[in-house]
Amino acid sequence: MKVLLISILKEPKNLQKEIHPLDVVSSQPSSVKSLSNYTFVAQHESLVSEGHETKTILLAPASLSYLIEDNINSFKELEEKLTTTLRSSIPENIQIFITPGVGSEYSKNGIEHKHIGGPGNILYFAFYYIRNVINDFKPDTVLLDISNSDNILSTLALDATQTAIIDYLTQNEENNKVSIIVTSLINEEMRVLNKQTLEAGQLDLHNYFIREFKLMNPLRQDVKQLSAVGKTELNRIGILLDLGLIIPLLYELSNFYPSKMYSPEDFIDLVYKNIKIERKEEEKRIIFDYGLELLEGVPYYIVGRDFLIKYRKGEGEEKGKYSIDDIKRLLRFLHKGTRYVIEGKLTEIKQLINLLSTHGITEGRTTLYNLRSIGNMSTIEFHRPNAIRRITYLLKSRQECDDIDAEQFLSNLGFLENILEIEFEKDSIKLGYIQDCIDNIFNIIKEFLPS
Repeated sequence: MKVLLISILKEPKNLQKEIHPLDVVSSQPSSVKSLSNYTFVAQHESLVSEGHETKTILLAPASLSYLIEDNINSFKELEEKLTTTLRSSIPENIQIFITPGVGSEYSKNGIEHKHIGGPGNILYFAFYYIRNVINDFKPDTVLLDISNSDNILSTLALDATQTAIIDYLTQNEENNKVSIIVTSLINEEMRVLNKQTLEAGQLDLHNYFIREFKLMNPLRQDVKQLSAVGKTELNRIGILLDLGLIIPLLYELSNFYPSKMYSPEDFIDLVYKNIKIERKEEEKRIIFDYGLELLEGVPYYIVGRDFLIKYRKGEGEEKGKYSIDDIKRLLRFLHKGTRYVIEGKLTEIKQLINLLSTHGITEGRTTLYNLRSIGNMSTIEFHRPNAIRRITYLLKSRQECDDIDAEQFLSNLGFLENILEIEFEKDSIKLGYIQDCIDNIFNIIKEFLPS
């Protein structure tokens, strides 16, 4: 089993205690006990000893700044010093990530460390770090240990983990599901609080793209609001996924450039750039003013951006012509019933192309209507002397675009036979629409799409 162990540290602990780690196979506490300050250290050692390929990361909020006695001038400096401080009690093989903080904590000499921001900042940083680790490590199981956390941090970590896994499943075509096991220490035993499995075919991905996508709330006057660049395109992608219009979806993906959108690092840099750290000696207070709160729409914005990058046509590739593989890669994100209907239509097209190849026709460009007309020819017609001439004539017949029936177009999931153009050559089959029909097609669906 390939296990990613994630833990959140609300405050450091110096007292060792007996811990029975979780056996991830049986989902029961192990009979073997360990002595450790932290549950995640004991759990990591147990997973490794059981032969699981394991990676462990620790999320620590910047509100732990009260542990540092030196002056701090930037968030990056805070990250470095806090990581060094925590490392004294945490093994090197456990990676430490610092997220923004929220609220007030007091140092041992009574200095208040006040973090002014919001939970959304913690959510995004947690998502960002977990996303990077998951996409690199590719686990099949994520173990989320909330023993050392509180309710707010635990909820944020779970939300961040779920969204990071959704992002991973949209990117990874080999691993179609990941399990999340939430655990906590109860009476010296690690117990399962919740278990769920996220599967690519059951994500309802469209719901994550059909949203308002508010990205940030300024908390100071000198911080400017962000415009949600790419919001309209993500909304369109979500609606086309929901409608099952996979070929119009591929056209939409081809026409947008994700480079115009904010990158994952842009939001991290936004926090770095706007934080102000002020030390008030007389009030015995240090204020960490983040100046903004990133909102819950930001992780989904990044999921959308990653989706666009993954599935759009690359630079230099022909747009408006999509292979059956291009279509099949996206089928897992559609409703189950829609998936089956489209798979049936693709099978029909391949069978009709194979029929042509048996008569020596291995390349051409035609419509689904023409292919079906050939497929409806009788056995006698296929064996007449003029059969090839008849087939060639049918292949070259053209259809008019002026009278596209909107209801038929939608009910056929965009596979309307008189406008669907099929280009085939040997083993290559590509689908698209007759060029003259594209404007009419998008006029039909524009009432569903945001402008």
